[in-house]
Amino acid sequence: MKSFALALVLITAQPAVPPLPRLALQTYPAAARAAIAKAYAAAEARPADAKVVGNLGRVLHAWEQWDAARGAYARAQALAPGAFEWRYLDALVLRRLARPDEAVSALREALARSPDYLPARLTLAEALLEAGHLEDARRAFEGLGDPA
Repeated sequence: MKSFALALVLITAQPAVPPLPRLALQTYPAAARAAIAKAYAAAEARPADAKVVGNLGRVLHAWEQWDAARGAYARAQALAPGAFEWRYLDALVLRRLARPDEAVSALREALARSPDYLPARLTLAEALLEAGHLEDARRAFEGLGDPA
């Protein structure tokens, strides 16, 4: 009974992996549909592969399917919690969705994994400015010339 209780605690303590985003492929224009369908089929075939799921997010992102891209990036982040790229790309989508405070949070998480990535540092400074955190933005912009 103790081992069952321990297993139950371990299972419930782990964050759930979000599902793949549901896509109505027939609603996309033909050019987008082909690219998205290919990436979606790959992700459905390998839903536990963060790179494949993240690639779906990239394709959706490229076709400006913001919410669906966020869903794919969220799953990729859950599958590869230490990865930089899925948090960074999610932050870019959050900025497009005019959610700068959430973008700041995602960028800080991404930069904790790869502090020297200059495009992410610049994006963080811009997101701080967009969120109205002027002093933090000023410091972030001033620090761009310095190594992280």
